Amino acid sequence: MGYASKEASLSSVNKSTIKHINNDLLGTYTIDKSNRVLTGLDYRITNVKSTAYTKDDRKYKAIFAQHEYRPLEKLNLVYGARYDKDTIGGGETSVSFGGTYDIASNTKLKANYSQGFRAPDDRELYVDQTSPNGKKMLGATVIDTTAGKTTTWDLKPETSETVEFGVVTKGDIWSFDVTAFKTEIKDRISQVTETNYTSFENVSKSEIKGYESSFAITPRDDFMAKITYSDIDAKNKTNNKKITQTPENLASLTLSYFPRGDIELRSITKYVGKQTNSDNEKIGGFSLTNVKVVYSDAFKNTDLFAGVDNVFGKTLDDDLGAIEKANYYVGMKY
Repeated sequence: MGYASKEASLSSVNKSTIKHINNDLLGTYTIDKSNRVLTGLDYRITNVKSTAYTKDDRKYKAIFAQHEYRPLEKLNLVYGARYDKDTIGGGETSVSFGGTYDIASNTKLKANYSQGFRAPDDRELYVDQTSPNGKKMLGATVIDTTAGKTTTWDLKPETSETVEFGVVTKGDIWSFDVTAFKTEIKDRISQVTETNYTSFENVSKSEIKGYESSFAITPRDDFMAKITYSDIDAKNKTNNKKITQTPENLASLTLSYFPRGDIELRSITKYVGKQTNSDNEKIGGFSLTNVKVVYSDAFKNTDLFAGVDNVFGKTLDDDLGAIEKANYYVGMKY
């Protein structure tokens, strides 16, 4: 890879351990069958130990409220607000408003407007790493004059607005759902390539639009299959180029078999379509398969589960990052 020896290449190694401690509180108050209020708090601590950067723990806080209300027999509304704040990215309020309307006994129309918010993560702000081919990846706040990055960049949180319209319909053994969406993003955080390094900056305006669909069928009591497909068009509106690291389409196939009523054997195969890398090159799609077994109510109020993700040990193109070749987990839910 251009190094004089194995020892000389060790500066490219990135060993990172990321720990999240999540604390969630959710309260639900049902006024009557057509009127329900949800409120909640989130508190998350992220601890990172990495050879690529060193930073103190980062803390996230959020408070939210939502009202579900059915003013008419055929009309159901859901609206709410959320305030997020972290120790680096500042605070932001997001709102949402949506509803469904029954046009037939088995068919609903749905619409939704929502706002989104994402603060830059630690990697986007602080990473300082050399790739195997000798190119630097530098966070927005990092200065490296040897690579040509002589100033820090002010990386703002990104915000978004999404509008969705769709229809949901079902029969005795099947259901179908399709939704068209359009998302406009302000200050989208994107990876950019300079001559001797890559870094992260805000794209002033970008847009993601497309549709997503799902079809599920249960031909017999012990078997269910579900297919999803999404088509996505993501563009940087300032230069009309494709947004990097955004797949053109997504698909999945979920198969569930119930040898008994309380045991489920599940496989999920996910396909991620072609996308554009930071050098404006097309990267081919890939698929991953996960399997899981769930034993419901194995003990009183307790479910047991186990699974294997990435069963076939797929690896990804270097530009897409890294995933574990295969990993397993076991757990219980009370």
